[in-house]
Amino acid sequence: MSQFEDATIKNMQGGLESSFPKSGKMCTIYMDDWNDTSQGRTVPVITKVFHSATPQGFSEIYLHEAAARASPGVTKVYQPGLERGRLLLRMEYCEKGSLACEIEQRKRDNQPFNSQLVMVTMINMLRTLRDLHAVNIAHRAVSTENFLLTADFSIKLTDFGAAKLIERGKELDSHTELPGNSESGRAVLNPFAEDVFALGKVVYEMALLRPCRYDTQTPSDLLRADLNSKLRKYSLSAIAEPLAQMLCPLSEDRITAAEALMQLERLPSLSEDTPVMYLTDFTGTTGDSSLDPQHPTSK
Repeated sequence: MSQFEDATIKNMQGGLESSFPKSGKMCTIYMDDWNDTSQGRTVPVITKVFHSATPQGFSEIYLHEAAARASPGVTKVYQPGLERGRLLLRMEYCEKGSLACEIEQRKRDNQPFNSQLVMVTMINMLRTLRDLHAVNIAHRAVSTENFLLTADFSIKLTDFGAAKLIERGKELDSHTELPGNSESGRAVLNPFAEDVFALGKVVYEMALLRPCRYDTQTPSDLLRADLNSKLRKYSLSAIAEPLAQMLCPLSEDRITAAEALMQLERLPSLSEDTPVMYLTDFTGTTGDSSLDPQHPTSK
């Protein structure tokens, strides 16, 4: 997500009375109302209007819509395409803004995420990546800015401006151009592995409220030891091994989103049946929690 879009998301948290539109170099974003016939009511939406109908704009809309069909963990698309000659995308409004904003607020308040919230959120982010990769969509811009939070703390992936459809039958190497590089420079990792590595960094930052400094030069044994030591303090030892495999220096040794998900879903209290909406029950501070995400305590 661009700095402009991130700033716009921050303004959204003020509600419908926030000042719009906000205009950037490539598009204008504003809050609007949309008659959602499936729910029989008017809902707030975010409308992104592209300043010109470029192939990149059409590609973003197409891939966002395809991703939303593939996974409930992607911001819902209400209206894609052309309207009165304007290329636009109307999408789900996420009331709590970006995960990056939530992390920054918790840093200021010295209030780490509850360990169960981190684990359940990690599972739902991995489900989203698994679903996208299964239909050959690489996001290529996974970050805390591009994960948004709804009112009930469901996690949603957005911004498919850098996304790419990976053609079947072609080597992954042919799809590793760096986003935004006009000279088509080569990335070291395949795009699916890049997504997983980036998601590992997101989970790390959410768990520890600090940026992840690991890179592809970090030795695996050092990475594992460091993760185990740090996550133990936050009652998150259970995610240390899959997270270490997501952040593995060598892309060919890196775990896939589906494989990481299978490891986590073996945990007794976190399974494929864990609903997203139960995230709202885990917004407290970290530490040992008696709450079971399958049987949340009502508030």
